[in-house]
Amino acid sequence: MSLRVREHFRPDSGLGDQQDADVREGVRSLVSGLEVTTPSEVVQEVKKKDNVITLAPGLYGGFSLKKADSLLQAIGPGSEVNRQVSIEQDCVVDGVTFINSDPDHEGALVKVSATSTVIFRGCVFSRTSTSLDASLVEFTSGGRGIFLGCLFRGSVSATTQVVSNPGALANVQMVASYNKTGGAIAQVTATAVLS
Repeated sequence: MSLRVREHFRPDSGLGDQQDADVREGVRSLVSGLEVTTPSEVVQEVKKKDNVITLAPGLYGGFSLKKADSLLQAIGPGSEVNRQVSIEQDCVVDGVTFINSDPDHEGALVKVSATSTVIFRGCVFSRTSTSLDASLVEFTSGGRGIFLGCLFRGSVSATTQVVSNPGALANVQMVASYNKTGGAIAQVTATAVLS
């Protein structure tokens, strides 16, 4: 969340400078009220549940979502996470791009715990490194998810599943999405998915 910083009042400045400072303060107040997380900030859930995290365009490191019913959303195109994200509670993820461009990031882009149900809407999962042995999204047995309008791109090895789901086939649903990896989606119920 953005930190609100106020300008100091300077009695020796002229009326024009004071008015300019008031305008700048108004803009800062408006932007701060949007509660947008910038790439220089830590992605975190501050409430006990129902957190809303809005990412500005830019590159973010990995993080964990541990509070119930969080919403992680991109404010627009270009919000990219280049380290692993761990989701441990029910969550909605909207419009975020997950990449593994960091050379130290070789595992799954996103890991979903056994007690979580996650809805991914309009997300991009992109493998850009040469490590091809990990799935793009990995569910722990019992974890559930819905991919709606998502894109999977990059490469995976011939034996790697794009989405790893050791649980029931019905636990992970993929609808109106596109798998450009050439790899198998595998243990997923797919509807209107292009490969």
